[in-house]
Amino acid sequence: MVEVFRAFPGGPPPRDQESRIAALDALNDDARDDLFEEFDDRFYTLMDSELYPRAAAYVRSHPEEFVRQ
Repeated sequence: MVEVFRAFPGGPPPRDQESRIAALDALNDDARDDLFEEFDDRFYTLMDSELYPRAAAYVRSHPEEFVRQ
């Protein structure tokens, strides 16, 4: 998470959402895409390798929470 904060334009992101959106909107589309592409790739890799398998294992071991009979 800290890496994303450091990569944010102008330093750590503002705490309020409106200011964060404004700061990102100030970037052109290519700059914004380049800035977060690495983090997006890392996020989706973790989703595929860690989160989805763990979520699926949880659902398989607790079917009563997900399936109505």
